[in-house]
Amino acid sequence: MPTPEKVIPLHPTAAKPKGSIKVNFTITRLRQLVEETEGKSFYVHDLGQPGLCLRMQNGAWAFYFQKRVRKELYRIKLADWHEKAKIAPLREKAAEIMASILDGSYGQEKADAAADDLAAMTWAEVLEKHIAIAELRPSTAKQYTYALAAFGDRIPARVAELTGQGWRKAFEASISECQLTTRTASTYGRCLRAIWETWAYMHEQANRPQINPVRSGMQTGPRKSLWAAPKAKDGHIPAARIGDWLEACRALAAEAGPLLDVPFVALEAILLTGMRSSEMSQLRWSEVQGDWLRLPGDRVKNGKAFGKAITPRLRQLLDHQAGASETWVFPSWKSDGPVNDLRKALGKIEAKTGIRVTVHDLRRTYIQAAERAGVEQGMLKRLVGHSIEKDVTDKHYLGDLEDRKAEAALQVERELLK
Repeated sequence: MPTPEKVIPLHPTAAKPKGSIKVNFTITRLRQLVEETEGKSFYVHDLGQPGLCLRMQNGAWAFYFQKRVRKELYRIKLADWHEKAKIAPLREKAAEIMASILDGSYGQEKADAAADDLAAMTWAEVLEKHIAIAELRPSTAKQYTYALAAFGDRIPARVAELTGQGWRKAFEASISECQLTTRTASTYGRCLRAIWETWAYMHEQANRPQINPVRSGMQTGPRKSLWAAPKAKDGHIPAARIGDWLEACRALAAEAGPLLDVPFVALEAILLTGMRSSEMSQLRWSEVQGDWLRLPGDRVKNGKAFGKAITPRLRQLLDHQAGASETWVFPSWKSDGPVNDLRKALGKIEAKTGIRVTVHDLRRTYIQAAERAGVEQGMLKRLVGHSIEKDVTDKHYLGDLEDRKAEAALQVERELLK
């Protein structure tokens, strides 16, 4: 019996299939072998043409080209087995494959066809792939669609035809002709850049385009790239001026009257909850459930369902909006949808107070108020819908967690209204 030191393990591919034989292919001999080996796994290799074989695959006999060349195994189906099969054409096909493998051209025709298909792909076609691969939320996918519509025929229909110079012209035209802000055009540009990256990675690695024209087109000479990381933002309403801001917001709402006051009411609700602009402005009555606002995952940035306790002042705002719309808590007076632009209302508040903030700055103001109120960081993340590692107690004491969230939300509201 051999000692352990002398036992040499075989490589998994070293063993030949049981019953593998070599014969000179004739249809008579093959028919005989198939009948003799019915129901068994069997390989028959042709002595007349290297690589040609007859083998059982998925319960059926078939002709294959099967050969290891330069340490790589090729297994290519040529035809199904038939008692009247012609051997000569099969040998010719096997010889062609063998020659193309040896000269390095095997598969090139297929690769060329794939490359032609990629070169013909439109932005819309690649976007469909990108949405599936990146698993984009519907709201994010909609923004990508808006991006393609914004640039329209200013960019070539095919992704492959866009150049850095062409992108630069399209970007500048979107600002001058479509009257997009630089910020919006850049946001849409980032969408196109992501679509292009997906298209590039659909290529074989050896043929993959390396320079994204959307990225390179943003740089001209010494000008700084618009893709440079933005500086951290810290806009907020100073604690000492929150009362002034709220007073102006409410006064303007009263002046505007029914329906026209909706933007101002929505802004106060955002400040008092710390919710994102879209989460609050697109709030539906179906999401107002008892003492809580409950948003499904597809309405929240991190994709997880989110609950917000309804505090006393927030309840007053919701009661004020009752009856304005059957669907939307904050309906638009211009359409059947929700209010969609709060910047004009912010501008009017700024004119009264001199306090210049964005809608997102209201969220920062809420977070700072929560910190002043002594809300611990884990609870603060829950209040504003940030992702957080689940506390081991969450699953066992969900009711207690909601009570604590409601109490923390009340603390923050009191801090903002004091």
